[in-house]
Amino acid sequence: MVKSGKINKKKILALVLMAGRGTRMKSDTPKVLHEILGKPMGWYVLNALEKAGIKRRLIVVGYQADQVKNAFPTEKFVLQKSQNGTGHAVMVSSKSIPKDVTHILVINGDTPLLTANAVNGAINKLQHDKCKAVVCADWTISPEGLGRIIIDDSGNFVAIREDCDLSPAEKDIEWFNVGLYGFEKKSLMVYLKKLIKTGKQKELYLTDIPGMMVKDKQSVELYIAQDDSFAVVPNDRIDMAEAIAMMQNRILSSHMKKGVTITDPRRVQIDHDVKISRDTIIQPESYLMGKTSIGKNTLIGPNVSITDSKIGKNVQIRMSSLEDARVDDNCVVGPFSHLRPGVYLKKGVKVGNFCEVKKAIVGEGSKINHLSYIGDATIGKNVNIGAGTITCNYDGKHKHRTIIGDNAFIGSDSILVAPVKIGAGTLTGAGSVITRDVPDGQVVMGVPARVIRKVTRKDKSGK
Repeated sequence: MVKSGKINKKKILALVLMAGRGTRMKSDTPKVLHEILGKPMGWYVLNALEKAGIKRRLIVVGYQADQVKNAFPTEKFVLQKSQNGTGHAVMVSSKSIPKDVTHILVINGDTPLLTANAVNGAINKLQHDKCKAVVCADWTISPEGLGRIIIDDSGNFVAIREDCDLSPAEKDIEWFNVGLYGFEKKSLMVYLKKLIKTGKQKELYLTDIPGMMVKDKQSVELYIAQDDSFAVVPNDRIDMAEAIAMMQNRILSSHMKKGVTITDPRRVQIDHDVKISRDTIIQPESYLMGKTSIGKNTLIGPNVSITDSKIGKNVQIRMSSLEDARVDDNCVVGPFSHLRPGVYLKKGVKVGNFCEVKKAIVGEGSKINHLSYIGDATIGKNVNIGAGTITCNYDGKHKHRTIIGDNAFIGSDSILVAPVKIGAGTLTGAGSVITRDVPDGQVVMGVPARVIRKVTRKDKSGK
């Protein structure tokens, strides 16, 4: 029977290693900043630690240190100027570790599939009686390039061997080192002083310490993750694609369990921060990115791209692209519409075939149904924008605004030359070019448009 002693999580420090470049990624971007579904790879590690209740964290940075710091502005950092191995990374961090810390988790920053369950599993092993260290392992049929876990015939941990230092017999070992370790702080500090440069790379390996402890008859536990926390440890772009696919599966499964219908999960991409309410349907070739939120009973797709947008309930969006837009309840968008940044469609608006809208507020119940460009505009309630209407908002130097009052009827192929204000209830004739403000309730037409008369009941009824 293995005794256990509860470890106070407030006295655990997670040391997250993010100093490396990741040469196999073939990139100028630090490895931990490569994005997976809207978040840097390293963010997922920090998120798993947060969910596990590990509030005290210290990130070791090196290559492109400022970029990494900017990506995680609320974290604390220590600089490893020269990357001389994982043992060296812990050494340069030792002076920054608070005195009241009793245990230290060391985790590679490039393990994006890490879960809180795996973190807690390692901590539980660390609580076993007299345990000085925990080494986490996983199994794969093709461990090439990964450090191996050496165990004895009884299944006890013996040592960690880097891939480049394996003997021919050891290359067949399928248990690999995942890059998550737990240490009693006092013991770790003692063995750090004993580290020497080893292996073909002549670096200070943190991975040597658990083996040194075993030789000194210290207790080292082995923890095998019970989930897919380490199914992929991305080293190159191929691994990244696998990690993205696995993370996407987690995200899609989470939404479906909460009442969202995703008709073909293989053909949908949803970023980590996207929020979707129940009874919404996501159809194939839909891409929901950034901080997008979608209300209840909404239909998205097919062929829709939405980024950083807020979508209400009972909305229909088909074959369209939205960026930084707000769409209120009961709106219809598409097919083949483009809502650019700064668009706000109020309740019940319809934007139809081949329309582009940019920096525009469109009032309740208004319609822009066909082949129109509306940019830098404020449109009132129940306005009808005829096919082919455009706002001429740019004079070559400055952007100007178009304002259209409630209940206006803008005839097909109208050209609104901003800055211009179209009064409430106004009617413009087909093909008109409006260059001057129009008072409320007038009929205007011509090139340039001029006031013909007041709007009559016949004009409003269409009879």
